[in-house]
Amino acid sequence: MLRLEVESTRVTGCLLRLGGEEVTVRARETILAAGAIWSPVLLMRSGIGPAAALRAGAGGACRSAWRG
Repeated sequence: MLRLEVESTRVTGCLLRLGGEEVTVRARETILAAGAIWSPVLLMRSGIGPAAALRAGAGGACRSAWRG
């Protein structure tokens, strides 16, 4: 899995690489179960996480998941 597909505030599927091609899979519900290391990595690749870390890491949309 490359990243989660997000529309507004909902995860609508994921982007996968299959046989060298990128494929988007849509779903009504998405369960992220990639373990203690890869779940946060996938969230960050999808633009979900601490806003400061997302801004420092790369371009793209930023959805801060931390309030404070």
